[in-house]
Amino acid sequence: MPRRAKRPCRHAGCGALVKAGYCDKHRAGREAARRKRRGPKPYDRRAWRDRIRPMQLGREPLCHDCLGRGRATPAEDVHHKNGDATDDREGNLMSLCHECHSRRTLAENRGPGGG
Repeated sequence: MPRRAKRPCRHAGCGALVKAGYCDKHRAGREAARRKRRGPKPYDRRAWRDRIRPMQLGREPLCHDCLGRGRATPAEDVHHKNGDATDDREGNLMSLCHECHSRRTLAENRGPGGG
């Protein structure tokens, strides 16, 4: 079966031949620019990982939702009540077990109307 011919890199003015897309030089530059535009992920922040999350789990070691149903389940996740992952005010954080956190996040992502 014949192989597909190589094509020029998609970067304007680059004549490097590639199987598809961009050459190694321009692919790396595009990926770096994409990461810079997107910015850091909210939960990759050092303050969240090393200070805020552990402090919240220390303050409320049991799942908020399970306690409301009369069960004492250890909390594993920290939920942002207003949905803003960068709003780390104490009043906006809630300790939840993984199951309750997944349930809440799914319901919030569905939005009003539930579907």
